[in-house]
Amino acid sequence: MQLFSPAPHDPFISPYGPVHWYTWSEEFRSFLRSVRTCDAFRELRPELVFIDGFNEYNYTWQLPPERIRAFDPEGRFARYADVLFNTTPGEELFFFSGLIDAEISGEEFHKIFSIFRSLISHNRSDEMEALYTPLTVSNKGYFPLHCDLYIPRLLFNVYESVPDDDSGASLFLRTDTLCRDILPLLTKMPAETQQHIADILSDRSYTDRYEEFYELLNNRYHPWYYQLKRRSEQQRFRIRFGKGQGYLLHDRHWLHGRLKPSGLLTEKRVHRLVFNSSDATASTTAKVSPLTEMPA
Repeated sequence: MQLFSPAPHDPFISPYGPVHWYTWSEEFRSFLRSVRTCDAFRELRPELVFIDGFNEYNYTWQLPPERIRAFDPEGRFARYADVLFNTTPGEELFFFSGLIDAEISGEEFHKIFSIFRSLISHNRSDEMEALYTPLTVSNKGYFPLHCDLYIPRLLFNVYESVPDDDSGASLFLRTDTLCRDILPLLTKMPAETQQHIADILSDRSYTDRYEEFYELLNNRYHPWYYQLKRRSEQQRFRIRFGKGQGYLLHDRHWLHGRLKPSGLLTEKRVHRLVFNSSDATASTTAKVSPLTEMPA
């Protein structure tokens, strides 16, 4: 089974090499055409739930597995979820386009991500194996480089409601560039702080450390703040994503951020699925292409 296929898009040339684009496979689109005729699929309403026992970043959209089986008794969605679970970018980036388009609405995409979250977690008997996290309305503009550091390690962001202008470009910087090429040059950052940043990125505990990591990099009252900001801005690269476009990355291998967008940021600005892949917690270099096929 094939979930994605190459998109008709020129590769993006990053400082680390070309980044290729993908979209839904025709096989998956055909499957969606068949299930959207079912009343059980049309009537799906993902529910927002709170998962006890973790820090504040533990809300997720989800659907009960029995609701999914009602329109998919053969379990094809579960097998597509396995394809996604076995896709990991390693130290690379994957870009996507056409995930929301004239055929697949934002509402339908919301159902798809809710289904994937629910099936990945259910099939592995772990509520924190995947989260489809909600967003809130915000007037926040520039979002500096950071790692989300959810317990799941892969970040899949797909944009829906974005400005029509060129504002709000996404920012990227590899964490090995940060730790190897930037931090050692910061004369105002103690060596133990540099090591602490590296330790957070390599931490494999079941703990969300976003706030701690963000504060070390972006608190302007730290003596190293302006040194770090200047060198990071020299090394980062940017790309603006449109509706239906987005990226998949390993959140411990990439810092990401956003330039200031125009207008209000709505709760539909981006769909964010975070999940563990089959090797996301065990390997720092392994990569499986999004074109990976699973047995039918």
